[in-house]
Amino acid sequence: KMGGTTYVNFAILEGEHLGSSTQTTDAAITAKFPSVWTVNHRGRGIAYLVMRLVYHEDVFSGVPNITVKVQGQVVWDVRDSTWKYSDNPALCIYDWLTSPIYGLGVLAAEIDTASFIAGANYSDELIAVPVGGPQKRFTCNGALDTNRTPKDNLAALCSSCRGNVVYEGGKFRLVIRRALTFATITLDNTNIIGDWNFSAPGVRESMNLIRARYVDPTRNYQVDTVQFPDAGAANTYLTDDNGFENTQDVDLPLTNNRYMATQIGMVLLKESRSGIGVQVTCKETVLQLQVGDIVPVTHETPGWTAKP
Repeated sequence: KMGGTTYVNFAILEGEHLGSSTQTTDAAITAKFPSVWTVNHRGRGIAYLVMRLVYHEDVFSGVPNITVKVQGQVVWDVRDSTWKYSDNPALCIYDWLTSPIYGLGVLAAEIDTASFIAGANYSDELIAVPVGGPQKRFTCNGALDTNRTPKDNLAALCSSCRGNVVYEGGKFRLVIRRALTFATITLDNTNIIGDWNFSAPGVRESMNLIRARYVDPTRNYQVDTVQFPDAGAANTYLTDDNGFENTQDVDLPLTNNRYMATQIGMVLLKESRSGIGVQVTCKETVLQLQVGDIVPVTHETPGWTAKP
C-alpha cells in the first residue's frame, strides 16, 4: 500500500503463439510498437508468449521472472498415424529424425517403422515403482539445443530409453536393449568360419557404482542425482571388487523421474559387469541377423551350447 492505494504486481497474457509455420504477427505488439514490430515479424517456427506486466516501480523491486510449464512439440505416432503431444521417447526420436527444421530430415521411407512401433509400445508399458503406483517404463521430457551437434542431440534422446539408432539395410532402426526371444538362426559349425577373438571388460570398465543425473520436477526442474546401489545399501559389486570403488557418472538430460533414472543406471552398471566381446567370421547366411538380436551360439572353441 502507498498513500492508501493497493498496488498489485500481475501479468496479463496478451497472446500465445505455438510456433506454427503459418502463424502471423502478434497484433498487441504491432499496435504498441509499430515501428519495431511489423506485420513481417511473424516468428514462424518460434513459440512465444506476449505478456503485459503491471507493477509500480516504487513498490516492486523489478520485473518478475515468468516460468511457463509447457507441453512440447507434437509428434507423429507411427502406431495410429496421428499427430499428437507425446513424451514417448521412441516417438520423439522418430520426430527428430524426420524433422527437416531441427532434425535430420530423414524420409519416412528410410525408417524401419516396426522398430519404432515396438520401442514405443515397450516405453509405454506400465511398471511397478516403490511409491506412486505404476508408471510408464520410459518418458522423454526436456529441451534440445539446436546449436549442439545432431550426434549429441540424438544421444540425449536415446539416453531416455537406453536406446540406440542404427543405420542398417538402408533404414534407420531403433534398438532398445531389452529382453527378447532368441533369433531364429543359431551360430554354430554350419555358419562360423575363421578364428575367434575374445575380449572382456577390464577393471576400469566394470563399474560398481553408477551416479545418474536427471531433471527433478519436485525441485523446480533442477538437476538431481541418484545412484545405484543406493547410498547406505549393501553393495555386493563393491565387495566383489575387494573394495576398489569404480564409479561412473551418466547424464540423463531428458529423464525427469527418479525411478526411471535409477533403473537406467542399474542396467548400465549390470551391463558393464557382464559384457564379453566376441569377434568371429561367419558365412553370408547370417546377414539376416540385425543389431540387437539375441543369438544362441553353439561351438566347441569357447565350449558354449546355445549361449545367448
